[in-house]
Amino acid sequence: MAYYPSGNIPVLLISTVSADSTAPSIDSIVHSGIIATDAADVAVYYSDAGTGINTATVAISINSVDVTASCGVYADYTSCPRTGLAQGNNAVDVSVADNSGNTATGSGSFFVDTKPPKASVSPKNVSGGGYG
Repeated sequence: MAYYPSGNIPVLLISTVSADSTAPSIDSIVHSGIIATDAADVAVYYSDAGTGINTATVAISINSVDVTASCGVYADYTSCPRTGLAQGNNAVDVSVADNSGNTATGSGSFFVDTKPPKASVSPKNVSGGGYG
């Protein structure tokens, strides 16, 4: 056995490193359902139990238009305040990766209905002049 001049015995340290191979989770996409305004805060919630979310990889598209630059991107969610949303169905697509490079994608949709329903009343032809 070799000794150092100080008389100490060298020690070999062995550490175990495990790779993160689990993709992040996209937990929810909010707004969903029907909204009655053309403005909404579209939020996407995500998580990663391994190495954490790499916020530089978050990408959000609404109706195939990348809106990520106008969103607030955080470690566990992204908030995208939007105005001028299209009448009808609006599709949301999201992509995110963790710090190990594992990616997850998700999609959702919401419906914008800002137009009030048209109501029409047709009086019935009542004969006899009375109510009844």
